[in-house]
Amino acid sequence: EGSAAAAPAPAPQHSASSGSLSGQEGQAAAPLQYLPVYFIALDHSTCSIMVVVRGTSALRDLVTDLCGHTTPFLGGHAHWGMLRAARALVVTEMDRLTSLVSQHPGYGIRFLGHSL
Repeated sequence: EGSAAAAPAPAPQHSASSGSLSGQEGQAAAPLQYLPVYFIALDHSTCSIMVVVRGTSALRDLVTDLCGHTTPFLGGHAHWGMLRAARALVVTEMDRLTSLVSQHPGYGIRFLGHSL
């Protein structure tokens, strides 16, 4: 589990075995009980900025899982805990994602995860 500093600092770079990915793990400001563990990576082979979210693996993650009532969202309903986690991640990483989109014109943002 990585932690991102509150102040901007150079982030560690990681490479996948294929050599096509580079990224950084993150967990920072926002309601920590809802912020999932995640990884932001660039996949140059698909022109994608990938936000990869780890599923439930710790007691802390159960807080999100147990907040299972639904709430209205975009004309439908969403799992309240998952929506809260998604919002915490977006608030935490909006500047970084905006910067990556600016640095890599034509790249799309993809959200991936498991056990969600």
